[in-house]
Amino acid sequence: MLGSLLIFAMVASFTPGPNNIMALMLANRFGLSRTVNFCLGVGTGFFIIVLVCCFFNVLLHNALPKA
Repeated sequence: MLGSLLIFAMVASFTPGPNNIMALMLANRFGLSRTVNFCLGVGTGFFIIVLVCCFFNVLLHNALPKA
């Protein structure tokens, strides 16, 4: 189960998405030093989403163990 979570986190963090495009646009417009806070916020938000997904997957596994 941990392997699946790690694969999900790795694939989801490297795929281009709106956050990566916004980071590129902000870095181009304002420079790297002013974009670091945005990038840290994106990383923190992604970490929280992965933790919430893990929590609910454990709840689902406990509620429906045969699923």
